[in-house]
Amino acid sequence: MNGLPAADPWAPSHGALLFPPGTEPAQVAAWAEAGLAAAGYVGREAVPPAGYAAHDGEVIRTAVAGLSGSPADRAVALVAQGLPDLFRLARALAAAAPEARFILARRFMGCPASLTVYAAGGPVWRQGTDEDPELPWPVPTEPPHEAWHPASAGLPEALEDAARWLEHKVPSFATVSSASRRWVLRDSPLAPR
Repeated sequence: MNGLPAADPWAPSHGALLFPPGTEPAQVAAWAEAGLAAAGYVGREAVPPAGYAAHDGEVIRTAVAGLSGSPADRAVALVAQGLPDLFRLARALAAAAPEARFILARRFMGCPASLTVYAAGGPVWRQGTDEDPELPWPVPTEPPHEAWHPASAGLPEALEDAARWLEHKVPSFATVSSASRRWVLRDSPLAPR
């Protein structure tokens, strides 16, 4: 984490679910698929028709990317086309795969980074000023005594490190979109029949 330049506070908004080094990208993809299926989404290969105005959360596009480094220390990022979709994705993935440990790191343009630590099926603690809009309850801002700490698994835990990772290590959705999957709500007119 050290050695990365400082993050630019005016860089575009960006976020990702970050999984520890040693996590297989295929496993992350399987967890995402299970979570989205349980949340009422189905895979869709076809692009929505031109001019189709999808409602918020109707279509989610995701991509899994291994981050730079040797295979032993390569973390895995799960990115989404829309930053709000990451919040839906984090809750769905955590619920479907309680064994998954990850952080939801995000930074909105002009704002400092925030991160939420997920383990044991849900959010455990958070840092930053973003109050987890995806959740109907407050997440503690201090880690419980027995909590999993991302730094022990090679992930950023300090907000400055999370901001640096987002700007310098985590690919934007646009750079990995060719490897993305498209998901639509099961009751959407876009859902495969």
